[in-house]
Amino acid sequence: MFMITVDGQPPAPFDPHAIQPNITVHQGDVEDWIIENRSRESHAFHIHQIHFMLTKWGGVPVDEPFLRDAIDVPYWEGRVRDIPG
Repeated sequence: MFMITVDGQPPAPFDPHAIQPNITVHQGDVEDWIIENRSRESHAFHIHQIHFMLTKWGGVPVDEPFLRDAIDVPYWEGRVRDIPG
């Protein structure tokens, strides 16, 4: 199951048949996303036609000043991580 949860909204499964997008952004916007793979298998995360910058991995800052188009997200180990506000 794929979920997109916007801060302050309840989690809801992604609906590929929805008329409205889950998130609307504008060119030049900067967003902070937390990507979590809750399955029991590794999964490559990507956003079609968008590149992104990895700033933290497992809560630890990384210094990689380049854009990515995908990253492998390891499987979920059954515990919820604390997400700083």
